[in-house]
Amino acid sequence: KPLDAILATAEKKSLHRSLGAFQLTMLGIGAVIGTGIFVLTAEAAQRAGPGMMVSFIIAGVVCAFAALCYAEMASMVPVSGSAYT
Repeated sequence: KPLDAILATAEKKSLHRSLGAFQLTMLGIGAVIGTGIFVLTAEAAQRAGPGMMVSFIIAGVVCAFAALCYAEMASMVPVSGSAYT
């Protein structure tokens, strides 16, 4: 949709933003790192051995950058719905 159509639709609806950049960043970090820790720990331990902690640190840094990118994109969209718009 063009930006004008998105803004026109947003004026008709009563939704408003309730999450800021910090909350979206924490949500992204929690979702991505949480999934990695609870799902991939056993697989990583079998293949990486002692290097597993280094791989978790690298994955954490990458997840933080991904969360910051999402938060920046979500703050640039002028209507509710952020990335889903």
